[in-house]
Amino acid sequence: MRIIDSFNTFVARYRRYEQIRRELTSLNDRELSELGLGRYDIEPLAREAAKAAEVERAAPALRLASAA
Repeated sequence: MRIIDSFNTFVARYRRYEQIRRELTSLNDRELSELGLGRYDIEPLAREAAKAAEVERAAPALRLASAA
């Protein structure tokens, strides 16, 4: 079961990463600049955002476990 959970987590993170990367890549240089970003920032930012989304998704379960 753990392998399946790990795989599902990987797939969910990758999909989120791709969504964020696609959205940021669609912006032109001026729009990115207005956000304080350059093209070189897209990959690391998408990676970090996907990781953060995974942590946020797990947070409610962690709170329930610690409350018990």
